Amino acid sequence: MFRALHIIIISCLFQAIAWSGEPLPAVIERDTILTREESPHYINQNLSISSGTTLKINSGAQIILSGGVSINNSGRLLVEGSSEDPVLFTSDAPETRWKYISNQGSLIADHLIIRRAVRFITSYGDTVIVRNCDVADTYGGVGDDCIGVHNADKVLILNTSLTG
Repeated sequence: MFRALHIIIISCLFQAIAWSGEPLPAVIERDTILTREESPHYINQNLSISSGTTLKINSGAQIILSGGVSINNSGRLLVEGSSEDPVLFTSDAPETRWKYISNQGSLIADHLIIRRAVRFITSYGDTVIVRNCDVADTYGGVGDDCIGVHNADKVLILNTSLTG
């Protein structure tokens, strides 16, 4: 009985939600996993990740954002792509740009491809780790930086291509 209860508790603590083409909700309030199998995942309004909550995006997942939309992270945003199967964030049309990831929490991205955004990250959060990412076609106008990090406890950018 203890083992069955333990399995139920673990599955409730970190539940994988299959969005299957439905847009993601405006607020992620419980730990959530986005996978390649349910891709693409649509974000058609600003998305907030609540404090104390983790949004994990597995390798191969595709995130399609509407023009002008941003991701506001106050929790943990974990992007876990691989060299063989990176994660993609892009806009829903070639003529539109999604805004950026606004980070006030922890952002850890590995093997992430960013396309058609105004910028990649604006961060006032505690941690920004970007490894093996490819950021291109980001430009909103004069003064828009690809990555803006302020007052962070930890910043690490490794083996990442940043092209405007």
